[in-house]
Parts: sequence; C-alpha cells; structure tokens
Amino acid sequence: ELEFPNKPVKEGTLAKKATFSGVHLCCRSCTAGAQKSLADVEGLGAVTCSQDAGTIVVEGKSGADVDLTKVQAALNKAGFHAILDEK
Repeated sequence: ELEFPNKPVKEGTLAKKATFSGVHLCCRSCTAGAQKSLADVEGLGAVTCSQDAGTIVVEGKSGADVDLTKVQAALNKAGFHAILDEK
C-alpha cells in the first residue's frame, strides 16, 4: 500500500467545491488516470484537471457537498499525491 507524505484531509471534511494541488499531471495519461480514479467517489460531479498548475478542482453533484476525505483517498489509492488547498 502506498503512503504519501502529505497532510491528510480531516475526516468528514465536506465542500461544494475544492482544489487539490501538488498532483502529478505531467501528461494526458496522468490526467486521465487521475480523473478515472475519482469516477466512483460518491456525490462527485465535475472534475477539472490542470496539467500546467498540477491541480484538480472537484465539485459536488448539483451543488451538493462532496466528502474531500474520499476524494483524497481515491487519488492516493491510484498513486497520486494530492494536498487540499485550504484557501
């Protein structure tokens, strides 16, 4: 099992929209892999990846909250390091 030296998202953290940074998105394959890793996250609507910035923006379905702990866990499970931007 992979472990990442990042700051884990506090259990139960919910948001309608959030940005994760520090994501390795060097090419289209990495971007597609990151998006695919999030496909089964409950309540997740839109996923926007920026290769240039190394960020992923997630939004809940129909303006609902999404569990950011589950988003980070899904990315980590697929081998992607991701830190929640707390802006």
